[in-house]
Amino acid sequence: MTSEHGGGPPSSEARPAPRAGERDEAARGVAELESYLLRQTETHNAQHDAACFAAELPWLTSAQRKQVIRLYVRDRKALARQTQKLIETALEQRAAEVATAYEALRRRMCLTVSVLIIALTFALCLLSLTLLT
Repeated sequence: MTSEHGGGPPSSEARPAPRAGERDEAARGVAELESYLLRQTETHNAQHDAACFAAELPWLTSAQRKQVIRLYVRDRKALARQTQKLIETALEQRAAEVATAYEALRRRMCLTVSVLIIALTFALCLLSLTLLT
């Protein structure tokens, strides 16, 4: 609740709704942040798993252990990128399928509504002719 003298919190009516471009930009920003956090988490998990793997190989020298960890992390990151690309491709394909289905449904609905309007108009014309005679 807002007081008349501005003592309360601003009402939702006072703030303009974000425009479509601003919403799109915000959504892109959130998606980029989410992607960054996922990459960081995957890197951290890969480094942890690599260190655990290398620990099971006690005969490795320090340099070999670092190389095993580096290669393990590199391969895991490459696999994560490949998986992300596959998921993005699948999502894009699914979005295209949904858009196509939506367009077909929209055309059918428009056609159905048009036919119903024509049928109703015809029925009203017949009814008016019947009432006039």
